[in-house]
Amino acid sequence: MSMKICALTMVYRDHWALSQWYMHYSSQLGAKNLFVIAHGRDDKIQNICPEANVITIPRDELDRFDYVRAKIMNDFHSTLTDEYDWTIRTDADELICLDPSHYSSFVELLSKRWGPAVFALGFELVEEQGQTPVPMDTCVFNERTAALFTGHYSKAWAFRQDARALRHGMEVGKKRASRANFAMPEGVYLAHLKFADTAALEKQTHIAKKWQVQKVLECQEQHGPHHMSKTRDSSVGLGLFKVFLGKPRATRHIVNSASIQFVIQIAVL
Repeated sequence: MSMKICALTMVYRDHWALSQWYMHYSSQLGAKNLFVIAHGRDDKIQNICPEANVITIPRDELDRFDYVRAKIMNDFHSTLTDEYDWTIRTDADELICLDPSHYSSFVELLSKRWGPAVFALGFELVEEQGQTPVPMDTCVFNERTAALFTGHYSKAWAFRQDARALRHGMEVGKKRASRANFAMPEGVYLAHLKFADTAALEKQTHIAKKWQVQKVLECQEQHGPHHMSKTRDSSVGLGLFKVFLGKPRATRHIVNSASIQFVIQIAVL
């Protein structure tokens, strides 16, 4: 019986990133094996992912968002285990790429005797000054060649049937921690696309800020004018990216993959 693999993500109006996610994983797994959880009603998602399985959940309460999001994803993952051997779980702006000198497909990689989860070496794929936006129907790897390796996105991305994700890793009980198998195979990369297209980033930052303002007003109406809801400053990432653009580069050829064939330019920080 052949191995079955699906991909799962959760998204809120990040249409450009979702278009890249759909193109990337549908070409390797088949669109029918993709599952998109829409965090709030968004009719555009079905147009972007016409053959994927789209599930809409309410976007009413954002308190303890990371915890709630992880629980939703873990619970939905558990419903897929009767049908699939492995679930690829990433944000919409995270693409797993395989070096073909090591693995020709996700099936070949995940057929190895790994533990309950597989990790990847992560990097930020970035837009450089003067580059134009990447159209939604164009593969981002054809347009971007600069990256910054980061431990923050060297994270778990594939989970077996009984594994549960926790933050950027997997959930392991204290008694099992010393025996847990944390596998990071050579030739497996996680490309983070947040800074790969500044036009899309600025649009997403604007959407996030509008939502934050709305939630603050709702909280103040309910609890009084001095109440502040707990929200993240979505403009921080954009500011850090602009700092990155000003750094010099040291060019090194480090990736030669069917998905990413380019020279990485590593920022000298």
